[in-house]
Amino acid sequence: MDDILTSIKDLLDIDAADTSFDNSVAMHINGTFSKLHILGIDAPVGVRVKPGEETTWTELLGDVDEDYLDCVKTWIYLRVRLIFDPPGNSFLVSAIQNQLKELAFDITLLAEV
Repeated sequence: MDDILTSIKDLLDIDAADTSFDNSVAMHINGTFSKLHILGIDAPVGVRVKPGEETTWTELLGDVDEDYLDCVKTWIYLRVRLIFDPPGNSFLVSAIQNQLKELAFDITLLAEV
């Protein structure tokens, strides 16, 4: 699955056919792109996730190593989850925040390679 919106919706347990949350999820995904730039990922200018249009991971990241791609996918998913569907348990929120920090560090290192 190479479409960014479909991938993130799947991780959020939203059926691909359910478009009722597409605008919100897309907005939050797009919000992560500036943070990716801060982490050292230079995505092409103008890459945006838009409901009804396919935006692929390859468009965002180019042809990258699977480990790098998985780190970025997980990082984007967790950031979107904390905004779109945060856990009610503060311990889970803290665990996700810690995982985001670790992934950000890994992404920064992988971006330098």
